[in-house]
Amino acid sequence: MLFVTTSPHVYGQESIPQYNLKVKLLVGTKTLEVSQTIQFQNNTKTPLQTLYFNDWSHAYSSSKSPLAQRFAEEYDRRFYLGSKTKRGRTTDLKVIIKNKKKNWYRLDHQIDIVKIDLDEILEPEEQITISLTYNIELPDASYTGYGKISDDDYFLKNCFIQLAPHISGNWITNSNLDLEEISSLPSNFSIEWNIPSQLLINSNLTQWKQNLENDRKIITQSISKAKEIQFHISKKEYASYDINGLAISTDLREVSEKMLDPTLSLIQIEAFVREHLGVFPHSKILLSQRDYQKRSYFGLSAIPSVFHPFSDRFEFEIKALNVYLNHYLTEAFLVDPRESYWLTGGLHTLLVMEYVDQYYPDQKLLGAIPKQPLLRPFIKNYSLSNASFNYGFLYFNEYVLRNNIQQSSFTSKSELIKFNERVAISSHVAHGFRYAYEYYGKEKINNAIRSQIGKVQSKEQLIKSLENQVDIPWLFQDYLGKRNSIDLKFKSVRRNSDSLSVQIIQNHKNPIPYTLAQIKGNRIIQSLQITNPKKKDDIKLKRYDADYIVINPNLKIPEFNNQNNYRKLKGTTLKPFKYTFIKDIEDPKKSQVFFNPKIDFNAYDGVTLGTKLSNKSFQRKPFSYDINPNYSTRLNELVGSFVTSYRLYDEDSSFYLYQLGFSGSSFHYDENLRYKIFVPSFTVVKRPDDFRSNKREVFSLSLTSVNREFGTTPILTPNYTIGNIGYTYSNKEAIRLLKVAANLEISDNFGKFNVDAEFRHLFHDGRTLSLRFFGGKFLWDNTQDTTYFDYSLNRTTDYLFRYGYLGRSDDDGIYSQQFILSEGGFKSRFESPKANDYILATNLGFSLWKWVEVYADFGITKNKNTRARSFYDSGIRINLVPDYLEFYFPIQNSENYVLNDANYLSNMRFVLTVDINNLKRLFTRRWF
Repeated sequence: MLFVTTSPHVYGQESIPQYNLKVKLLVGTKTLEVSQTIQFQNNTKTPLQTLYFNDWSHAYSSSKSPLAQRFAEEYDRRFYLGSKTKRGRTTDLKVIIKNKKKNWYRLDHQIDIVKIDLDEILEPEEQITISLTYNIELPDASYTGYGKISDDDYFLKNCFIQLAPHISGNWITNSNLDLEEISSLPSNFSIEWNIPSQLLINSNLTQWKQNLENDRKIITQSISKAKEIQFHISKKEYASYDINGLAISTDLREVSEKMLDPTLSLIQIEAFVREHLGVFPHSKILLSQRDYQKRSYFGLSAIPSVFHPFSDRFEFEIKALNVYLNHYLTEAFLVDPRESYWLTGGLHTLLVMEYVDQYYPDQKLLGAIPKQPLLRPFIKNYSLSNASFNYGFLYFNEYVLRNNIQQSSFTSKSELIKFNERVAISSHVAHGFRYAYEYYGKEKINNAIRSQIGKVQSKEQLIKSLENQVDIPWLFQDYLGKRNSIDLKFKSVRRNSDSLSVQIIQNHKNPIPYTLAQIKGNRIIQSLQITNPKKKDDIKLKRYDADYIVINPNLKIPEFNNQNNYRKLKGTTLKPFKYTFIKDIEDPKKSQVFFNPKIDFNAYDGVTLGTKLSNKSFQRKPFSYDINPNYSTRLNELVGSFVTSYRLYDEDSSFYLYQLGFSGSSFHYDENLRYKIFVPSFTVVKRPDDFRSNKREVFSLSLTSVNREFGTTPILTPNYTIGNIGYTYSNKEAIRLLKVAANLEISDNFGKFNVDAEFRHLFHDGRTLSLRFFGGKFLWDNTQDTTYFDYSLNRTTDYLFRYGYLGRSDDDGIYSQQFILSEGGFKSRFESPKANDYILATNLGFSLWKWVEVYADFGITKNKNTRARSFYDSGIRINLVPDYLEFYFPIQNSENYVLNDANYLSNMRFVLTVDINNLKRLFTRRWF
């Protein structure tokens, strides 16, 4: 035990906690042996009977911890599947208060929060000394970046037990969720390290003393009034620079690889932050590469480095500024870091944007890529190539608006979806402040923000304080306080010979100010600020020789639709067409059409060559279309498809998406036989109030009209129309999946009711159990002498033409072996697989090793006027990419032992999905 009698330092008018630690690093067991005292004074206004502590190292101890659950929500399975030896935990914790051993508890569902009940009430201004001993088994750094990197490399931040903050009468018990935050108030730290002699410590603490004892090194460090303590223990020493009295240590790549001398850049960064926020509150700061990688700027990391789009100095300054601001804002604002993330995150992005405007005003989003000789001819006319670097922040924000996944800026950081937490919310706040600068004064707003530094306050107190100093109702009540998007737009523009009569409407309760301008070419020739706007403004302007009248031509605020901010003033009001290869960002002056080469294949059309014509820019539009004219190289005929949809979002309801669609296609379904289908549809999607939840409910209506050609042999039902009423519930996570679908099919010839349920679970050893059930029943059936609409055990006829069969009419050959999970879901073929009464089927799968699984199917089919029959089959599934690339090797079924078949390979089945839109979901699902 370590007992220290040093008096706590004073922070303002109150004493703050004093932490004294002795820490020994044991490399062989990746363990820290800790002996610690905490001197704490009750600075609250109420007596305390209970104390709460953050023990964030213990968050790595269980796959059921809040941290592990966070990983699973974001489709990160590494921790769940990782070896228990790679996890971390706190062990052998002993607590002594007033020479008496105390019991302690971990909170239910928060195993990284420790609770201690005091024997005596701690009155306001009374002090207490708490002695702790414990061991920290460090986690593998591959999970969050913190812990053991190798035997001689450790990256640690806030890993020791610390008091939880007490703010406005409440304990803030935040579990470790890997959100790059520290949930504490300023404290004094004195640490004596005992580490192997070959290692050294890079830290934001000041080193006072170092001694050698045999093969060990004893290092004493301290820091005052700090929230954050950080250590990189390794053989490599960071480069250090004395910048205006501040010691900056860094291993950012551009410095460690000696790509530049960072001195001038660091001087510039320190001066910039000091001008906007004040002097950094400590004498030393650590700018580490690993810190940057934890929250790298999306705009730098999104472009492959092989293009070398940015100069080394620009990249270094953005990285260094990014990390510098993270540390500064953490120390400066004494708030709950989750509840008030809107301010710290927003200020971070705001200052990065201001820095770029000040020192790199001509920097482009794509950097030097548009200037590269080989690429310039192809992309010089793209709007994206001319977009400024700061446009990226606007794009990220508008991306979520266009998908109705935006959340209120005041939402707790832990409740934000990953993309909002990492990118969109901070950008949203930054744009709000920059927009307010224009109309209310930059200095006034910045002074109000700076006045919050150093104040211990709740989110409510923080917001109220800012509102009292800066009275901007639309900013705090609507723009930040709600999730409703902004949409400024022209209701009408009347062009007179010498004047313009303009009506502008907006949808916010508290209208926002805006600028109205007339533009000729790219030059503003007349501008007017509307500082006292109403929901509907009627404005009369003198008419100039302008091409467009524009709302907010320069200063942008994130809007749901920017296209309606521009109106033509010459000729027809229709915007001219602009044809662009592949895709681009929006050009509000043009009607954009994107064209893409398209290659596809099926057995009857052969290779189809064509193009996709679409209006889909990088920003989603309410109305979209895809027109796909294709040429069949086998038949020398035109084939193709089209899809149109109109999406209507409800930002105030759990029924958040209404979509009207109309699609059609015409290909060949057999040799020289064409089909045509047209499908109008209506879909409603519901989600829970918790946006991080993966639960979804889909309600759908559709009407499929099919017209099929027939050859010399007539078919009984060449043309038919089928209505479908559907409902789907799904909850997809990294560990388990549950999906239940029910649909009712109605036509003149038959009626069906179907239920399809799927469950998948991942075990800790990497094995997967999958279970599917399908049940279908004919409600009526007027079809005669055809099995075309019957249920099937192993291969549906797909009379609705929903599945991507390569050879939908082939009964033998390689195309007939394509497997698409539907109806019975059997992999073996049977002599009589059809059913015109009902079908019940269960499909089971269990993984043996990595992507090798066994499967078994059980089913019952019933035809009219016959007895029900039962079936089964089993075999091996090679599951390379679930639902995208799979192979099935049958072993035995209810009719024969398949391995005895001389032509065994003809029994094999395969799954192949090459649709790019489906494949994209593999890479985007963890962000949304």
